[in-house]
Amino acid sequence: LRKEADSLVTPLTIKKYPRCLLCNRPTQVGHHHIKKSESNRLRYYEDNFIPLCVLCHCALHCHETIYSNRIVKVKGQNWHDELIKKKQEYIKVDRFYYEEAITRLTKCLNPKQE
Repeated sequence: LRKEADSLVTPLTIKKYPRCLLCNRPTQVGHHHIKKSESNRLRYYEDNFIPLCVLCHCALHCHETIYSNRIVKVKGQNWHDELIKKKQEYIKVDRFYYEEAITRLTKCLNPKQE
């Protein structure tokens, strides 16, 4: 279920944000600003998805501090502060967690389907 839910992040990010946040090329990756390993609460939280092209995504992973700071500058300090607050929230990770994420992300990706 986790793999299925994870597979929805990039298509949803591309649909909602067709241009890279940093360079305006076409979006190719839905990057998690707060890493998946750091917060289950933010793993499927849309405000944590950053639209990036492959070049900016690779550059971010090579120079994480520089590019993360650029993202915060573009998105705003209030956005970042809200993510940090949500990061602290506990969430139970079980089958229901993944099923809910799949349902919610699928509805966002295909709003006309019930």
